[in-house]
Amino acid sequence: MTAPTATTTASAPTAPTAPAAPAAPADPTKRVRDKIKTDLEAKAALPFAVNIPDAALLLAMVDHTTPDDVGKIFLEYLDFGGYYFAGDRAWTGKADRGAMCLGSRLMPPVCLDLRGSRGIDTPTLQRLFVADVAWLFYFEQMGIFRLAGALLDDFAIIGKVFASGNTSTAAILELMVRQTKMGLASFVRDRDSTYRRVLGWTSDAGRSDGGRREGAEPEVNAKFSAYFLKFIQWSLTYYQQKRQLDAVRGVASITTAPPSYAVVTAIKAIVGELTKYFKPFEYGRNYIHTLAGITSVIATLDLVKNMRQDLGIPPSLSALYEFMDAALEKFSPNGTAAQAPTSRFTAHKECADNARAILLALEVVPQSEEDLKLWLDIVEPYVERYRAAYQTQWGVDLAVQTTTAFKHQV
Repeated sequence: MTAPTATTTASAPTAPTAPAAPAAPADPTKRVRDKIKTDLEAKAALPFAVNIPDAALLLAMVDHTTPDDVGKIFLEYLDFGGYYFAGDRAWTGKADRGAMCLGSRLMPPVCLDLRGSRGIDTPTLQRLFVADVAWLFYFEQMGIFRLAGALLDDFAIIGKVFASGNTSTAAILELMVRQTKMGLASFVRDRDSTYRRVLGWTSDAGRSDGGRREGAEPEVNAKFSAYFLKFIQWSLTYYQQKRQLDAVRGVASITTAPPSYAVVTAIKAIVGELTKYFKPFEYGRNYIHTLAGITSVIATLDLVKNMRQDLGIPPSLSALYEFMDAALEKFSPNGTAAQAPTSRFTAHKECADNARAILLALEVVPQSEEDLKLWLDIVEPYVERYRAAYQTQWGVDLAVQTTTAFKHQV
Protein backbone atom coordinates (compact mmCIF):
# COMPACT_ATOMS: atom_id res chain seq x y z
CA MET A 1 0.00 0.00 0.00
CA THR A 2 1.28 3.32 -0.90
CA ALA A 3 1.59 5.75 1.98
CA PRO A 4 -0.56 8.83 1.59
CA THR A 5 1.29 11.81 0.46
CA ALA A 6 1.25 14.66 2.91
CA THR A 7 -0.02 17.89 1.52
CA THR A 8 0.86 21.34 2.74
CA THR A 9 -1.30 24.37 2.50
CA ALA A 10 0.54 27.48 1.59
CA SER A 11 -0.13 30.17 4.19
CA ALA A 12 -1.07 33.65 3.10
CA PRO A 13 1.79 36.10 3.24
CA THR A 14 1.83 38.09 6.47
CA ALA A 15 0.98 41.71 5.96
CA PRO A 16 3.69 44.04 7.19
CA THR A 17 2.89 45.51 10.59
CA ALA A 18 2.06 49.15 10.38
CA PRO A 19 4.33 51.27 12.53
CA ALA A 20 2.70 52.37 15.77
CA ALA A 21 1.31 55.85 15.67
CA PRO A 22 3.51 58.24 17.56
CA ALA A 23 2.18 59.08 21.00
CA ALA A 24 0.44 62.40 21.18
CA PRO A 25 2.70 64.96 22.74
CA ALA A 26 1.87 65.68 26.36
CA ASP A 27 -0.09 68.87 26.88
CA PRO A 28 2.04 70.94 29.27
CA THR A 29 -0.86 73.24 30.15
CA LYS A 30 -3.02 70.27 31.15
CA ARG A 31 -0.14 68.93 33.22
CA VAL A 32 0.11 72.19 35.16
CA ARG A 33 -3.69 72.45 35.53
CA ASP A 34 -3.83 68.90 36.90
CA LYS A 35 -1.00 69.65 39.29
CA ILE A 36 -2.75 72.77 40.62
CA LYS A 37 -5.81 70.66 41.39
CA THR A 38 -4.04 67.66 42.92
CA ASP A 39 -1.61 69.78 44.99
CA LEU A 40 -4.45 71.91 46.34
CA GLU A 41 -6.54 68.85 47.21
CA ALA A 42 -3.53 67.32 48.97
CA LYS A 43 -3.03 70.52 50.92
CA ALA A 44 -6.69 70.45 51.97
CA ALA A 45 -6.95 66.73 52.66
CA LEU A 46 -7.60 66.95 56.38
CA PRO A 47 -11.34 66.81 57.09
CA PHE A 48 -12.68 69.46 59.44
CA ALA A 49 -15.99 69.11 61.29
CA VAL A 50 -17.98 72.33 61.14
CA ASN A 51 -17.84 73.71 64.65
CA ILE A 52 -20.49 76.41 64.27
CA PRO A 53 -23.39 76.07 66.71
CA ASP A 54 -26.53 74.91 64.90
CA ALA A 55 -24.91 75.42 61.48
CA ALA A 56 -26.51 72.23 60.13
CA LEU A 57 -29.94 73.37 61.28
CA LEU A 58 -29.35 76.88 59.94
CA LEU A 59 -28.63 75.52 56.46
CA ALA A 60 -30.98 72.56 56.51
CA MET A 61 -33.47 74.18 54.11
CA VAL A 62 -30.86 74.54 51.35
CA ASP A 63 -31.71 72.08 48.61
CA HIS A 64 -28.37 70.65 47.52
CA THR A 65 -29.61 67.53 45.75
CA THR A 66 -30.98 69.46 42.75
CA PRO A 67 -29.11 72.67 43.46
CA ASP A 68 -30.19 76.08 42.27
CA ASP A 69 -27.73 78.99 42.43
CA VAL A 70 -27.90 79.09 46.25
CA GLY A 71 -27.42 75.32 46.46
CA LYS A 72 -24.36 75.60 44.19
CA ILE A 73 -22.78 78.14 46.55
CA PHE A 74 -23.53 75.80 49.45
CA LEU A 75 -21.75 72.95 47.63
CA GLU A 76 -18.66 75.13 47.15
CA TYR A 77 -18.09 74.81 50.89
CA LEU A 78 -20.29 72.26 52.61
CA ASP A 79 -21.80 68.82 52.37
CA PHE A 80 -24.47 67.11 54.42
CA GLY A 81 -23.19 63.84 55.79
CA GLY A 82 -26.59 62.73 57.03
CA TYR A 83 -30.24 63.66 56.69
CA TYR A 84 -31.37 67.04 55.59
CA PHE A 85 -34.60 68.96 55.50
CA ALA A 86 -35.63 71.08 52.54
CA GLY A 87 -38.56 73.45 52.34
CA ASP A 88 -41.74 72.14 53.93
CA ARG A 89 -41.25 68.55 52.82
CA ALA A 90 -41.98 66.16 55.66
CA TRP A 91 -39.16 64.01 57.01
CA THR A 92 -40.07 60.35 57.26
CA GLY A 93 -37.13 59.26 59.36
CA LYS A 94 -37.26 58.13 62.97
CA ALA A 95 -37.45 60.99 65.49
CA ASP A 96 -34.95 61.19 68.31
CA ARG A 97 -33.75 63.66 70.92
CA GLY A 98 -31.65 65.57 68.40
CA ALA A 99 -34.61 66.52 66.25
CA MET A 100 -35.79 70.11 66.09
CA CYS A 101 -39.38 71.22 65.66
CA LEU A 102 -39.92 73.48 62.64
CA GLY A 103 -43.45 74.71 63.05
CA SER A 104 -45.56 71.61 62.58
CA ARG A 105 -42.65 69.74 60.98
CA LEU A 106 -39.85 67.79 62.57
CA MET A 107 -36.31 68.37 61.39
CA PRO A 108 -33.93 65.43 61.80
CA PRO A 109 -30.48 65.82 63.28
CA VAL A 110 -28.02 66.44 60.47
CA CYS A 111 -24.28 66.19 60.02
CA LEU A 112 -22.54 68.99 58.14
CA ASP A 113 -19.06 68.53 56.75
CA LEU A 114 -16.68 71.18 55.52
CA ARG A 115 -16.10 69.72 52.06
CA GLY A 116 -16.77 71.56 48.83
CA SER A 117 -15.53 72.19 45.29
CA ARG A 118 -14.34 75.66 44.30
CA GLY A 119 -11.52 77.38 42.46
CA ILE A 120 -9.88 76.56 39.11
CA ASP A 121 -11.17 73.17 37.88
CA THR A 122 -13.12 72.90 41.18
CA PRO A 123 -10.88 70.76 43.37
CA THR A 124 -12.57 69.16 46.39
CA LEU A 125 -11.36 71.00 49.48
CA GLN A 126 -11.86 70.02 53.12
CA ARG A 127 -10.61 73.18 54.76
CA LEU A 128 -10.61 76.95 54.35
CA PHE A 129 -7.81 79.14 52.99
CA VAL A 130 -6.93 82.85 52.84
CA ALA A 131 -8.88 82.85 49.57
CA ASP A 132 -12.10 82.19 51.47
CA VAL A 133 -11.58 85.26 53.66
CA ALA A 134 -11.42 87.37 50.48
CA TRP A 135 -14.62 85.71 49.20
CA LEU A 136 -16.40 86.52 52.46
CA PHE A 137 -15.08 90.10 52.42
CA TYR A 138 -16.71 90.96 49.09
CA PHE A 139 -20.05 89.58 50.27
CA GLU A 140 -19.67 91.80 53.34
CA GLN A 141 -19.05 94.79 51.07
CA MET A 142 -22.15 93.85 49.11
CA GLY A 143 -24.19 94.55 52.25
CA ILE A 144 -25.45 91.02 52.86
CA PHE A 145 -24.93 91.15 56.63
CA ARG A 146 -26.84 94.42 56.88
CA LEU A 147 -29.60 92.74 54.92
CA ALA A 148 -29.59 89.79 57.34
CA GLY A 149 -29.72 92.17 60.32
CA ALA A 150 -32.67 94.03 58.83
CA LEU A 151 -34.59 90.77 58.29
CA LEU A 152 -33.93 89.62 61.86
CA ASP A 153 -34.91 93.00 63.34
CA ASP A 154 -38.13 92.93 61.38
CA PHE A 155 -38.93 89.36 62.42
CA ALA A 156 -38.12 89.91 66.09
CA ILE A 157 -39.29 93.50 66.70
CA ILE A 158 -40.65 95.57 63.83
CA GLY A 159 -43.06 93.27 62.01
CA LYS A 160 -43.44 95.03 58.65
CA VAL A 161 -42.74 91.84 56.75
CA PHE A 162 -45.26 89.05 57.17
CA ALA A 163 -43.54 85.80 58.11
CA SER A 164 -45.80 83.17 59.62
CA GLY A 165 -44.45 81.69 62.82
CA ASN A 166 -45.51 78.20 61.72
CA THR A 167 -43.18 77.76 58.73
CA SER A 168 -39.69 76.40 58.16
CA THR A 169 -38.49 79.88 57.17
CA ALA A 170 -39.75 81.35 60.45
CA ALA A 171 -37.99 78.59 62.37
CA ILE A 172 -34.69 79.45 60.68
CA LEU A 173 -35.24 83.15 61.46
CA GLU A 174 -35.95 82.24 65.09
CA LEU A 175 -32.75 80.21 65.23
CA MET A 176 -30.76 83.17 63.85
CA VAL A 177 -32.34 85.53 66.40
CA ARG A 178 -31.43 83.17 69.24
CA GLN A 179 -27.86 82.84 67.99
CA THR A 180 -27.57 86.63 67.97
CA LYS A 181 -28.97 87.00 71.48
CA MET A 182 -26.65 84.28 72.78
CA GLY A 183 -23.58 85.83 71.13
CA LEU A 184 -23.12 82.85 68.80
CA ALA A 185 -23.79 84.65 65.53
CA SER A 186 -21.24 86.12 63.13
CA PHE A 187 -20.56 89.71 64.25
CA VAL A 188 -19.13 92.72 62.40
CA ARG A 189 -16.24 93.17 64.82
CA ASP A 190 -15.19 89.52 64.62
CA ARG A 191 -15.23 89.49 60.83
CA ASP A 192 -13.49 92.85 60.50
CA SER A 193 -10.77 91.70 62.87
CA THR A 194 -10.13 88.80 60.51
CA TYR A 195 -10.18 91.00 57.40
CA ARG A 196 -7.57 93.28 58.97
CA ARG A 197 -5.36 90.51 60.34
CA VAL A 198 -5.47 88.32 57.21
CA LEU A 199 -6.00 90.66 54.23
CA GLY A 200 -5.04 94.09 55.54
CA TRP A 201 -8.52 95.27 54.47
CA THR A 202 -11.53 96.68 56.29
CA SER A 203 -15.15 96.66 55.23
CA ASP A 204 -17.43 99.69 55.15
CA ALA A 205 -19.22 98.27 58.18
CA GLY A 206 -15.95 97.62 59.99
CA ARG A 207 -14.59 101.09 59.22
CA SER A 208 -17.64 102.68 60.84
CA ASP A 209 -17.66 100.37 63.87
CA GLY A 210 -16.72 102.48 66.86
CA GLY A 211 -16.94 99.76 69.48
CA ARG A 212 -13.27 98.78 69.77
CA ARG A 213 -11.44 99.45 73.00
CA GLU A 214 -8.47 101.79 72.84
CA GLY A 215 -5.29 99.77 72.61
CA ALA A 216 -7.15 96.69 71.36
CA GLU A 217 -6.88 97.36 67.62
CA PRO A 218 -6.25 94.24 65.50
CA GLU A 219 -2.92 93.79 63.78
CA VAL A 220 -3.09 94.81 60.11
CA ASN A 221 -1.53 92.49 57.51
CA ALA A 222 -0.60 95.39 55.24
CA LYS A 223 2.08 93.36 53.43
CA PHE A 224 -0.51 90.93 52.11
CA SER A 225 -2.58 93.72 50.61
CA ALA A 226 0.45 95.43 49.08
CA TYR A 227 1.89 92.27 47.51
CA PHE A 228 -1.49 91.04 46.27
CA LEU A 229 -2.00 94.33 44.44
CA LYS A 230 1.52 94.07 42.99
CA PHE A 231 0.78 90.53 41.83
CA ILE A 232 -2.39 91.68 40.04
CA GLN A 233 -0.60 94.63 38.41
CA TRP A 234 2.47 92.70 37.25
CA SER A 235 0.33 89.82 36.00
CA LEU A 236 -1.74 92.27 33.94
CA THR A 237 1.50 93.72 32.56
CA TYR A 238 2.58 90.20 31.55
CA TYR A 239 -0.74 89.54 29.80
CA GLN A 240 -0.56 92.87 27.97
CA GLN A 241 2.91 92.09 26.68
CA LYS A 242 1.80 88.63 25.62
CA ARG A 243 -1.20 90.02 23.69
CA GLN A 244 1.00 92.59 21.97
CA LEU A 245 3.38 89.80 20.96
CA ASP A 246 0.51 87.72 19.57
CA ALA A 247 -0.76 90.71 17.60
CA VAL A 248 2.65 91.38 16.08
CA ARG A 249 3.08 87.72 15.14
CA GLY A 250 -0.38 87.64 13.59
CA VAL A 251 0.15 90.74 11.45
CA ALA A 252 3.81 90.68 10.56
CA SER A 253 4.52 86.92 10.86
CA ILE A 254 7.83 87.63 12.48
CA THR A 255 9.46 86.30 15.61
CA THR A 256 9.82 88.77 18.42
CA ALA A 257 10.91 88.51 22.02
CA PRO A 258 8.49 86.85 24.46
CA PRO A 259 7.14 88.80 27.44
CA SER A 260 10.01 90.40 29.28
CA TYR A 261 12.16 88.10 31.40
CA ALA A 262 12.22 90.89 33.97
CA VAL A 263 8.41 90.75 34.28
CA VAL A 264 8.39 87.00 34.88
CA THR A 265 11.22 87.35 37.41
CA ALA A 266 9.37 90.13 39.20
CA ILE A 267 6.16 88.04 39.39
CA LYS A 268 8.08 85.08 40.81
CA ALA A 269 9.61 87.30 43.49
CA ILE A 270 6.25 88.91 44.33
CA VAL A 271 4.58 85.51 44.68
CA GLY A 272 7.36 84.39 47.00
CA GLU A 273 6.82 87.41 49.26
CA LEU A 274 3.01 87.34 49.06
CA THR A 275 2.64 83.73 50.17
CA LYS A 276 4.71 84.46 53.28
CA TYR A 277 1.83 86.64 54.48
CA PHE A 278 -0.78 83.88 54.18
CA LYS A 279 0.34 82.63 57.61
CA PRO A 280 -1.77 84.98 59.83
CA PHE A 281 -4.92 83.20 58.67
CA GLU A 282 -3.90 80.30 60.90
CA TYR A 283 -3.72 82.43 64.05
CA GLY A 284 -6.38 82.99 66.69
CA ARG A 285 -10.06 82.78 65.71
CA ASN A 286 -9.63 83.80 62.07
CA TYR A 287 -10.65 80.36 60.81
CA ILE A 288 -13.81 80.19 62.91
CA HIS A 289 -14.77 83.81 62.10
CA THR A 290 -14.50 82.99 58.39
CA LEU A 291 -16.48 79.78 58.66
CA ALA A 292 -19.23 81.44 60.70
CA GLY A 293 -19.44 84.27 58.18
CA ILE A 294 -19.68 81.94 55.18
CA THR A 295 -22.41 79.95 56.93
CA SER A 296 -24.37 83.17 57.54
CA VAL A 297 -23.99 84.29 53.91
CA ILE A 298 -25.42 81.03 52.56
CA ALA A 299 -28.24 81.04 55.13
CA THR A 300 -29.17 84.64 54.22
CA LEU A 301 -29.18 83.91 50.48
CA ASP A 302 -31.51 80.97 51.03
CA LEU A 303 -33.76 82.97 53.38
CA VAL A 304 -34.21 85.75 50.81
CA LYS A 305 -34.96 83.16 48.11
CA ASN A 306 -37.67 81.59 50.27
CA MET A 307 -39.10 84.95 51.45
CA ARG A 308 -39.36 86.69 48.08
CA GLN A 309 -43.14 86.92 48.21
CA ASP A 310 -43.15 88.14 51.83
CA LEU A 311 -40.54 90.76 50.94
CA GLY A 312 -42.63 92.13 48.08
CA ILE A 313 -40.19 91.03 45.39
CA PRO A 314 -42.01 90.42 42.06
CA PRO A 315 -42.13 86.75 40.95
CA SER A 316 -40.52 87.79 37.66
CA LEU A 317 -37.26 88.47 39.55
CA SER A 318 -36.43 84.80 39.87
CA ALA A 319 -32.67 84.77 39.17
CA LEU A 320 -30.38 84.97 42.20
CA TYR A 321 -28.86 88.30 41.20
CA GLU A 322 -32.30 89.79 40.47
CA PHE A 323 -34.00 89.05 43.78
CA MET A 324 -30.83 89.76 45.76
CA ASP A 325 -30.44 93.18 44.09
CA ALA A 326 -34.07 93.92 44.94
CA ALA A 327 -33.66 92.82 48.58
CA LEU A 328 -30.39 94.73 49.02
CA GLU A 329 -31.91 97.89 47.61
CA LYS A 330 -34.92 97.59 49.92
CA PHE A 331 -33.22 96.60 53.18
CA SER A 332 -29.55 97.61 52.81
CA PRO A 333 -29.41 100.71 50.57
CA ASN A 334 -26.21 101.94 52.23
CA GLY A 335 -24.51 98.58 52.34
CA THR A 336 -21.78 99.72 49.94
CA ALA A 337 -20.12 102.97 49.05
CA ALA A 338 -20.15 102.11 45.36
CA GLN A 339 -22.35 103.80 42.80
CA ALA A 340 -22.11 101.19 40.07
CA PRO A 341 -24.60 101.18 37.20
CA THR A 342 -24.65 97.37 37.02
CA SER A 343 -25.96 94.66 39.33
CA ARG A 344 -24.61 95.22 42.81
CA PHE A 345 -24.85 91.51 43.60
CA THR A 346 -23.14 90.42 40.38
CA ALA A 347 -20.21 92.85 40.63
CA HIS A 348 -19.42 91.87 44.22
CA LYS A 349 -19.85 88.15 43.55
CA GLU A 350 -17.53 88.41 40.53
CA CYS A 351 -14.91 90.06 42.77
CA ALA A 352 -15.46 87.36 45.40
CA ASP A 353 -15.31 84.34 43.08
CA ASN A 354 -12.33 85.50 41.03
CA ALA A 355 -10.25 86.77 43.96
CA ARG A 356 -10.86 83.39 45.61
CA ALA A 357 -9.80 81.46 42.49
CA ILE A 358 -6.59 83.51 42.17
CA LEU A 359 -5.65 83.13 45.83
CA LEU A 360 -6.35 79.40 45.82
CA ALA A 361 -4.05 79.02 42.80
CA LEU A 362 -1.40 81.05 44.64
CA GLU A 363 -1.31 78.32 47.28
CA VAL A 364 0.36 75.98 44.75
CA VAL A 365 2.53 78.03 42.37
CA PRO A 366 5.08 75.98 40.38
CA GLN A 367 8.76 76.75 40.83
CA SER A 368 10.15 76.43 37.30
CA GLU A 369 9.98 79.44 35.00
CA GLU A 370 8.30 77.52 32.17
CA ASP A 371 5.62 76.11 34.45
CA LEU A 372 5.14 79.53 36.03
CA LYS A 373 4.33 80.97 32.59
CA LEU A 374 1.80 78.20 32.00
CA TRP A 375 0.35 78.83 35.47
CA LEU A 376 -0.01 82.55 34.62
CA ASP A 377 -1.87 81.62 31.43
CA ILE A 378 -4.24 79.42 33.43
CA VAL A 379 -5.11 82.14 35.96
CA GLU A 380 -5.36 84.90 33.30
CA PRO A 381 -9.18 84.81 32.86
CA TYR A 382 -9.67 85.06 36.63
CA VAL A 383 -7.29 88.01 36.94
CA GLU A 384 -8.98 89.81 34.06
CA ARG A 385 -12.49 89.18 35.43
CA TYR A 386 -11.41 90.36 38.88
CA ARG A 387 -9.98 93.53 37.35
CA ALA A 388 -13.17 94.17 35.36
CA ALA A 389 -15.52 93.58 38.31
CA TYR A 390 -13.40 95.72 40.63
CA GLN A 391 -13.37 98.57 38.11
CA THR A 392 -17.14 98.25 37.60
CA GLN A 393 -17.84 98.46 41.31
CA TRP A 394 -15.23 100.94 42.54
CA GLY A 395 -14.18 102.79 39.39
CA VAL A 396 -10.50 101.87 39.82
CA ASP A 397 -8.43 100.08 37.19
CA LEU A 398 -6.03 97.79 39.04
CA ALA A 399 -3.79 97.62 35.95
CA VAL A 400 -2.76 101.25 36.34
CA GLN A 401 0.56 101.41 38.13
CA THR A 402 -0.41 104.66 39.85
CA THR A 403 -3.02 102.67 41.81
CA THR A 404 -1.05 102.18 45.01
CA ALA A 405 -3.66 100.56 47.27
CA PHE A 406 -7.00 98.78 47.21
CA LYS A 407 -9.94 101.02 48.06
CA HIS A 408 -10.63 98.91 51.13
CA GLN A 409 -7.05 98.76 52.41
CA VAL A 410 -6.68 99.80 56.06
